[in-house]
Amino acid sequence: MLDLKVDKKELLKALQMFRPIIGKESLKPVLSYIKLSVENDGATLFATNYETDLSIKMGCGDASKGVTLLPFKQAVDAVKSFPNGSVSISKVDGVVSLSSGSSSVEFNTPETNLYPMNKPEKKIAFAFSISSESLVEALSITRGPLICLVVRLPHMV
Repeated sequence: MLDLKVDKKELLKALQMFRPIIGKESLKPVLSYIKLSVENDGATLFATNYETDLSIKMGCGDASKGVTLLPFKQAVDAVKSFPNGSVSISKVDGVVSLSSGSSSVEFNTPETNLYPMNKPEKKIAFAFSISSESLVEALSITRGPLICLVVRLPHMV
């Protein structure tokens, strides 16, 4: 059983970030869903279209661990219609419920094992910064469809 409460504004902002990934029609209907995982450290929303993956962590109030799929378009529409405040998300016997105040909506969702696995997070070996002026200058002198920016760090010269 999955059960959690999240702030409406935070949930809506997170859901809308998935629009570029899920907004396209897919040959696999399961890709029109967002995977919601609840663990001890909070809730994670994940979606993929096999080209782009997006994972967003959110804080949540009292929560019961679990995993479910949320139908993207229906979830966004439901959350938009809810009053400001907290949104409860629960899953019992394969039925996912979203509710806030006196408003409520239920979805039958596919099994989570049909959804593609999260890819492991990539760790950045190092990071650097470059001024916007230098970046614009470097990009303006490149030619051709591919851009290759070579950075030489002082300790590597």
